[in-house]
Amino acid sequence: LYGSDVHWQLELLQNADDNTYDEELEPTAEFILRDGVVMFRCNERGFGDADIRAICDIGNSSKVGTAKYAAGGRVVATG
Repeated sequence: LYGSDVHWQLELLQNADDNTYDEELEPTAEFILRDGVVMFRCNERGFGDADIRAICDIGNSSKVGTAKYAAGGRVVATG
């Protein structure tokens, strides 16, 4: 699926970077390897009603603006 063995890890970290977090928390992310299973956890706020509607309704994205990409495809800014 990906051209690199680490691309999926970078994708998860990018998703965590894009998440919404409660103001009183410091954002954290961690990979846990246990019994041959990789788990990824972060302390994001989670989906809200608008997020669920956007997932279920084609064309009703909660994303705003146009993403700008750096080398390797990492999003560096949105506008």
